[in-house]
Amino acid sequence: VKQTMERLIQMGHRNIGIIGGYLDRSDTSQRRFEGCSLAFREHDIAFDPTRDYVSARFSYTEGYRAAKELTAGKKRYTAVFCMADVMAMGAIRALVDSGLRVPEDVSVVGFDGLPIGEFIVPRLSTVSQSVEELAQRGIELLRGNIEGKRICAREIIPAQSQWKESVKAVE
Repeated sequence: VKQTMERLIQMGHRNIGIIGGYLDRSDTSQRRFEGCSLAFREHDIAFDPTRDYVSARFSYTEGYRAAKELTAGKKRYTAVFCMADVMAMGAIRALVDSGLRVPEDVSVVGFDGLPIGEFIVPRLSTVSQSVEELAQRGIELLRGNIEGKRICAREIIPAQSQWKESVKAVE
């Protein structure tokens, strides 16, 4: 996530809103939030979580609601990072319904690499992890647990950004 934020920053984005999970309920959301925050701090970009972060469930409708909430304020965002592709798709719909163009007015990035992102307009930029690697590690951990090895692990599988049509550099 930090690398994705850094790429947005390199593209000229300074006003970045985030739509993510409830930080007090989700370790995944908390880790993604920390990656965003670290990138903002390292690049001296002001970020106010009470204004620039909207909590939502991971769904299309919640992404829609959260994007409407972000854009209702006085701050104008040039990019929105969503912690799930389904949130990003809902956010794109909300932005368009609000009269904004993606990516001309607001760039949008999701997280998951869902195949449907290839079929929406514009094609969704996303962060994806290897489903094969996630499955393989899950099987290995499950097998170890079944065999009595009591393997308990917390692992981070590397992610890669896929830059597509929903992101544009700020001019």
